[in-house]
Amino acid sequence: MRMIRLYVLVVVLVGVLCACKTPQSEVKPDATPVVEETTPAVEQQCETDADCVKASCCHATACVPVAQKPDCERVMCTMSCTGPMDCGKGHCACIDGMCTVKTAEKILPPDIDKKKTTE
Repeated sequence: MRMIRLYVLVVVLVGVLCACKTPQSEVKPDATPVVEETTPAVEQQCETDADCVKASCCHATACVPVAQKPDCERVMCTMSCTGPMDCGKGHCACIDGMCTVKTAEKILPPDIDKKKTTE
């Protein structure tokens, strides 16, 4: 009796699954989707150098817009010259609408690797 119930159940399931599929001959290909190529808009961070500040309170390696300025009121920094802007080696500048570190030697991109800035 159990075998008959199991057999009937399997036959019903197979029938339901087969009935749900659309045969390939009935499938109509859709029109090729149109993909518009767009470049992601880069948000302009600044217009002048005054719009940019150091990204961290001590030994900053990057610059951010003034609106993202860190609160350095209760921060004490060491006097070591380890960052690219420490001891007058560089400053924040607005270059191509992005807040960037500008040193006497070169311009560092906004997403610099911190290890590379201590050259």
